[in-house]
Amino acid sequence: MKLSRFSLLAAACAGIVGIAPAVRGAVIINELVYDDGGTDDREFVELYNNGVADEAIGGWTLGGFDGTTTNPSATVTAGTVLAPGGYYVLGNAGVKNVNQTLAANFLENDGETVELKNGATVVDSIAYETNKGSTGATGYGAAQVAQIGPGFVGNHQANDTAVAVNTGTTSTVARWADGRDTNNNGRDFGVRASTPGTTNNPLGTMTAYQPPNVSGLSVGTNIPNYAFSFVGPRVIDPTVVTAENPNAISAAPGTGKAIVAWDSSGGGNGASTFESYAPGAPKSFEIKAYLDTVNSPLSTNASAVAFRGSEFTFYGIGSTDSLANATNISGQTGFAPRTPPALDTDAGFTGVFWVYEKVGVSTVGGSDVSEHLYLVDANDGGDASTGGNTPLDWVVLQDVDLSATDSGWYDLSIAIDGLGNGVASFNGTPYVFTTSPDLIGAFSVGYRENTQDGADGTPAWIRPATFTVVPEPASLSLVGLVGLALARRRRR
Repeated sequence: MKLSRFSLLAAACAGIVGIAPAVRGAVIINELVYDDGGTDDREFVELYNNGVADEAIGGWTLGGFDGTTTNPSATVTAGTVLAPGGYYVLGNAGVKNVNQTLAANFLENDGETVELKNGATVVDSIAYETNKGSTGATGYGAAQVAQIGPGFVGNHQANDTAVAVNTGTTSTVARWADGRDTNNNGRDFGVRASTPGTTNNPLGTMTAYQPPNVSGLSVGTNIPNYAFSFVGPRVIDPTVVTAENPNAISAAPGTGKAIVAWDSSGGGNGASTFESYAPGAPKSFEIKAYLDTVNSPLSTNASAVAFRGSEFTFYGIGSTDSLANATNISGQTGFAPRTPPALDTDAGFTGVFWVYEKVGVSTVGGSDVSEHLYLVDANDGGDASTGGNTPLDWVVLQDVDLSATDSGWYDLSIAIDGLGNGVASFNGTPYVFTTSPDLIGAFSVGYRENTQDGADGTPAWIRPATFTVVPEPASLSLVGLVGLALARRRRR
């Protein structure tokens, strides 16, 4: 049987013994929505029993607090018993599969810790948006920290458009695998498809991802099986300017058409595949992405005040940040700098990512641009103060200066085995690295713009996250390097 380059890339990591998923005791918080795009009337918290016996959870309480406020709590209905592998959903009336109805705005939208308690005992906790600092009120202590680690750093907002809700593509914060709990929210949770009362993996798991060939699809078609925060990935003709494509670029090699992941109303947008990567297994992706390296001009706001614009594009294995919060790896983005090496600001991505950070000029006629492609190990999300994870723990594995590189379509890939041995490639140049063993996540993409052209909020010169499938055939040099790197590590 003839294998494609992509199949061989995934197979290069095969044979590594899988690591069993981490499981903690019985009932845990498995999924939640704490903020949606409207009046917060689709909030919910899903509980899951990962044990082997029935659990009587009647009388248990679910509630939260942040640094200033203790929020309402709910008591699970008396007599409730949760069977092994069972789900129990506490949420607003319109939530699918809701078991117990709660009032709207039950959860706060930022910097919150949600706790499940049996009496005074903390059974499980999740802290979200810990990029905003400590989420603990008075009494916050070791019991909570032991459950959450550094927390879930990223921001999140669920899409509540009719299309997203009805197709299940609206996003939540959910565990990568039902019941998988390492007591580190940044490793256990990610941006996922909304599945209250059912499995977090409706399409199962994968070991390799490549985009669909969209050459036969109509422009504007939504790409299936992606959860997204605001706007889902769509098909574009790169050569034609449309509402989804702000400027004309060259046609995608081999396919002509491409995929764009962008919210044209501005700001940030994130999307992740329904399928997550299987715990303990090899994982990889390979795409062809368009990287625009033309120097960005000085931005001006609606009041004609000039500022230094920037764009941020993310492709990786892990979790996206729903708002694709900006990075500042170069220290040139115009955002207030932090003390090195903490230059990443509040981006909540986790896992391993290619990050393209493009920064425009700071003055009219200036030339002080920064156009760098970074290979980043974002670890469990970065700068949470909750678990003492300070400063930021993003690690820049590779810095590729693109200032002298032409705009165009470039191959991007990342492959990681179950032990954390990895190799990434930019246009055929491989970079070997190591990351955490048993890394879990999905193929995730994000884009954020910090640009403006006067009163026009969408400059014609930006380039949102644009990618397509890598045409066959191509070289196998990356595959060979993966095998070589793993062989060398086994001999040590």
